[in-house]
Amino acid sequence: MACLTKMFANIRIITGCALAVLSMSTTVGCGGSGFGESVAVPQEKRTVISGGISPGERVAFPDSKPFNIAESARTSTGVGESHASATDDGTAHCDIKSTGSGSASGEFQLGQVVYNDTDQPLDVSVLFDFDYAFEVLDDGPKSRLPETIGLKVFVQDSDQIVLHRRTILEQGDGLTAWKGAGHESPWFNVTLQPRLAYNLVLAGKLAVEPEEDGQPVDAKIDVSGFRIEINARNRRAP
Repeated sequence: MACLTKMFANIRIITGCALAVLSMSTTVGCGGSGFGESVAVPQEKRTVISGGISPGERVAFPDSKPFNIAESARTSTGVGESHASATDDGTAHCDIKSTGSGSASGEFQLGQVVYNDTDQPLDVSVLFDFDYAFEVLDDGPKSRLPETIGLKVFVQDSDQIVLHRRTILEQGDGLTAWKGAGHESPWFNVTLQPRLAYNLVLAGKLAVEPEEDGQPVDAKIDVSGFRIEINARNRRAP
């Protein structure tokens, strides 16, 4: 297992702004339902925090080590096409195409699994920082949106219960073609309990189902410069 016995100083938080067609939300203490929230990383690949950390110290990924979550998956039927990729240095992509009679799905996960291998709770803030771009191409009046278009970050415990979630992209209402780009830096306060693992994840997905009238779909999501910073906080007295 990789071990972290020291964190580093200072953290920069940039407040991101959503475009008008996006829906932003934060959910705390909910179950781990939804795309991208099934995480499987072997124990030997987890990042282990094996020593105490002081307030103000931090560690950043992939600066200190590559992401141990970099997964992608795609499926398609008929005339549907899909592609998906994720790299352990912080980039991800998915795209789908269909003329209407085929299905297609592409999704990705990027992030880090960390394990508190100490006897004490560790109070930290977790910062996700990344650039993203999305586009649904306009192919005339018959164009349609995918059934699923999503991008989110979340913090999950070892039972895969989502402790924090921030939705960056989801399908909008009344839109036939749209695109945009932005920079996001959501962050959460988390207590890493002793001898437990935590999943820090960015997930994206596009999906379209067959449609008899043949309306085309062509969509993509790109993520670049993805970073996670874990910053130690002062622990309050009981």
